[in-house]
Amino acid sequence: MILRTGGTILLFCGFAYISLAIHAQSPQPIGTPPLPLPGLPVSPALPSLPGTLLPVDARQPVGNTAAVPAKAAWARHLEQDPRALSPLANQVLQASRRGNDWLVRANTTKGIFTSGIDPATAMEPPATPMGQVKAAWSLARASAAFGDERYEMRALQALLACLEETLEETGDPQSRHTAAPSVVMSRPAGTACLLAAICALEKPPAELLDKADQLARYLSKPAALASMSAASKVEPSTPFLAAHALLSSNRHRAVSWKMEAARALAGVQVPSEQQSGAAAWMLIATSDLAKLDSSASERVSSLAQTLISRQMDKVDARHPGWFGGWSSGRALANGELEAPTCIASAEAIWALAEAATVARHDGNLNLHQKLKDGMDRGSQFLLQLQLTDANTQHFAEWFRPKLAGGFRPGPGSTTLTLEQNHAALAALLCCARESAH
Repeated sequence: MILRTGGTILLFCGFAYISLAIHAQSPQPIGTPPLPLPGLPVSPALPSLPGTLLPVDARQPVGNTAAVPAKAAWARHLEQDPRALSPLANQVLQASRRGNDWLVRANTTKGIFTSGIDPATAMEPPATPMGQVKAAWSLARASAAFGDERYEMRALQALLACLEETLEETGDPQSRHTAAPSVVMSRPAGTACLLAAICALEKPPAELLDKADQLARYLSKPAALASMSAASKVEPSTPFLAAHALLSSNRHRAVSWKMEAARALAGVQVPSEQQSGAAAWMLIATSDLAKLDSSASERVSSLAQTLISRQMDKVDARHPGWFGGWSSGRALANGELEAPTCIASAEAIWALAEAATVARHDGNLNLHQKLKDGMDRGSQFLLQLQLTDANTQHFAEWFRPKLAGGFRPGPGSTTLTLEQNHAALAALLCCARESAH
């Protein structure tokens, strides 16, 4: 096992228990509704998302807006009361459930995820360590939102598998980082993602929190801070990803050095030519800080205005499927912009949702509405990228479960990957949570 400390036996037993629990569970088909919570009324099952999205009025008044869940399993409560959300938000919540079920089916008995699939060739794309970490992060987040034991069991097992690929830093047993070579995965980025994944659980086990503190210690070291700042030309998003991870860790175990390091990382200056690539994560990290310190709210507003100005908010007759997405901004040889992508768009939507939370808390209703409109346009862009039972009918019945719930990389592309699902599911869950308010 990975944990060569006094807790080896305990973690080994935990790993065995998780494996047995997973084998004891029978697989559930896509769209299976969650079991009703005791004492709560059961609403009729939600209809499946159609293959072609119908226009919806994202601003349509909704019914039970006063009872907004602010505790564990909030998404599950919303599933049982569809009237609490607008029609679009209900589609978003259903898509999130389908996407996480796709990850459950992709998770093997040892905690390793299959890397995805190309529907045209039935071949898997090359596996990446970052994909494994991000898939575990997605299920950890979903387990807290839906209160689904399937998600929690597989997230825990996947996190243990990811922790096997970490090392204590030489000369400092209190510091830990990912072991993959830098040419395979950025060490700071991989360490930050794994830290955020652990802390996305509602109640991480004490042993996992101990390992999370070791990961946080590595990210907080002056050498790591200097390295991430110097590498901002190559990895412009990494300092802000690390800041987000440290603030997530601080919610479970508050320590002053985590806050200090997060503030330093969130304030890293990115070269102007790289700012568009880092804009989403800059906004996410700054929004995290603004929830703790209102002095950061003004910067949140500025970053959010810049990010939403880059959204494709006009329908192009040549590319109607691009509406609501975000392009890299690079021009092709024919002078047209590159098509919007799933990951770039999802990260931008995720950032807008976090900024909308800050704007709502600050009472900035004009900004909140502007961000909400951008989230709604972006959500519809992501929904059209998801494969469902309805739009995979031309595939063999046995093959459809490998596809339904996955997200394509963009309009006209087909290969499904773990990284795409992670970004899309994070964005959709954040949008559903904010829409409930």
